Amino acid sequence: MVIAEQMATNLRDAANSVLEMMFMAPVLADQEFPPPNVSDPILVGLEFVGQAKGSFTLAVSTTTAERLALNFMGMSMDEHLDRQPVIEVLGELANMLCGHFLGQLNFHEIFRLSTPCEISVETFATARGHTYQRTVHLEQGSLSMQVAVEE
Repeated sequence: MVIAEQMATNLRDAANSVLEMMFMAPVLADQEFPPPNVSDPILVGLEFVGQAKGSFTLAVSTTTAERLALNFMGMSMDEHLDRQPVIEVLGELANMLCGHFLGQLNFHEIFRLSTPCEISVETFATARGHTYQRTVHLEQGSLSMQVAVEE
């Protein structure tokens, strides 16, 4: 149970660091997964290989995703983005969050991360191995992270 608590803390720390620095969106609070009241989220995932092998998935509501993308691109909140640029920004966010998370684990080997891509809800719900999840709340909304480490 101690490992699960540390992994959840590492996910929150990664989210706080990346979101505050790159998206001007500090984490206001966090909670256990699943996210409250998020229907039909946008899911972006990637796989990693190194001393550990697994996957990292980010789940965000459409509204929150667009707000984060607008922030990241330095655009006004009253502007609108098509879905593809939002997915691309979420892919960058997933990449940064996963990299920061893995960097906290004190492994000595370099990890290789796959290209982030949009995934289906079924893929998100059926992760293999040890799964660690966290939802963080921002002014823009909430986002959920899931790390699955294969045995």
